[in-house]
Amino acid sequence: MAMVICMGRLGSLELAGGALAIGFTNITGYSLLSGLAMGWGVLIRLSIQSCLAVCLEWWWYEFMTLLAGYLPNPKVALATSAIVIQTTSLMYTIPSALSASVSTRVGNELGAERPEKAKLAASVAVSLALITSLVGLVGTTFGRGAWGRVYTHDNEILELTMAVLPIIGVCELANCPQTTSCGILRGCARPGIGAAINFYAFYLVGAPVAVVLGKIRHPTNLECQK
Repeated sequence: MAMVICMGRLGSLELAGGALAIGFTNITGYSLLSGLAMGWGVLIRLSIQSCLAVCLEWWWYEFMTLLAGYLPNPKVALATSAIVIQTTSLMYTIPSALSASVSTRVGNELGAERPEKAKLAASVAVSLALITSLVGLVGTTFGRGAWGRVYTHDNEILELTMAVLPIIGVCELANCPQTTSCGILRGCARPGIGAAINFYAFYLVGAPVAVVLGKIRHPTNLECQK
């Protein structure tokens, strides 16, 4: 109203133009959309970083599946890879749920200016993730034979699966807390840190180590398919 009064003091033409502008913004919703768009930059940046933190991990699994096709016995290697990835996916569900819940809780507590409660929520979530990883390690170590037979009775696949599952259990000792910690970072509006950690861990360390170990174990692995 104050704006209309001021425009009326300027003259009839200015008042008419102001009335048209107000009508246009009311009908098209321009004022509402422009207000919403003011926070889109931060939202998009945080969304991309959060997405990368998750996608970088899953893309790495797909990359490992492709490399398994270059091993001396690709059928057995790929079959074992499928079982291992399914097992990892099952173990991933709990820390993934913890990640989603703790990100909301930490964000709410920080927004309410209760940092101590945010720290408590983060500590509880990471502790639960560690317990989950220990349970997974015990299951993949002592139940590897029974678990492998759920998927197949092929002796070659079973033998390789039983050899790999304990290693997967050891890896989950770090992976479960890492997944949950990514949720904590999202709640702190710092998902880029989680994305950077996943990139360095999976692609600059994990992938080269996997390729080198494959070459050492079977020097002709990557050439045998050529």
